[in-house]
Amino acid sequence: MDDLGAKLKKIRMEKGLSLEEVQKKTKIHLNILKAIEGESLTNLSPVYLKSFLKIYCRFLGIADEGCSVVLKHSPKPAAQEKPASQAKAAFKKATEKLGERLPGIDLKKILIILAVVVLSVMVIFALTRMFGAWRKAALVKKEMASVIVVKKQEKKLPAQKTKPRVAAVKSADKPVLAGKESLSSGIRLGIRAKENCFIVLKVDGRIVFQRVLGKGRYENWQAKNKIELSVGDAAAVELEVNGQLFQKIGRKKQAIKNIVITKDGMDIPNGR
Repeated sequence: MDDLGAKLKKIRMEKGLSLEEVQKKTKIHLNILKAIEGESLTNLSPVYLKSFLKIYCRFLGIADEGCSVVLKHSPKPAAQEKPASQAKAAFKKATEKLGERLPGIDLKKILIILAVVVLSVMVIFALTRMFGAWRKAALVKKEMASVIVVKKQEKKLPAQKTKPRVAAVKSADKPVLAGKESLSSGIRLGIRAKENCFIVLKVDGRIVFQRVLGKGRYENWQAKNKIELSVGDAAAVELEVNGQLFQKIGRKKQAIKNIVITKDGMDIPNGR
């Protein structure tokens, strides 16, 4: 390459051209021109050198045949190792160095064991996440099923029972005694809400119900001795006492407290 660079330099000088003039015309960097003419090729890649030589030859007026001869004698690029081969070689070299520092240890076995451990941890982590997602989905599905069942039960109303009807109980200045059928099995009370109604109910002295009974709902209770009932709207409920049906026990929006129901019947005080 030294002879080739000298020849190119000679042709340039015969034409009376400076490197700066060549650089302006060919757009080849000045340092590359110097390297081509033989000053230094250590930092110049052979891959690009051919392209620069071709441009330089054509600028100097060398024919295509002569340019081909120049390119033929230009240095060939050294075979480059593939990245995978370089990584493999570097790994092998590092392993050998580590083996020299730790004699008597089989590094390949250690690396295999480490790889198995890492893989096992990754598999366990993935399985744990999958199990957690499955469990969460199962819980959500179970909760949704419970909600659906509850909603269906709320929509489902109990069948209307056919009972002997009696005249409605009218509020009066004195308590009204009704339903005097004596029952040996205890006291039975059923309440059906025609509208939303707040109810407080005591069975044998113990409060068993104290909230709003929703429209269309039906509840029933049984006591041994006595049932005490208070309603926020007397016209919003109908009662079934010891087998007798009372469709109305008072006026609309009339609150009645301490209705007493025993085996002898029902005692309704004056509403307020």
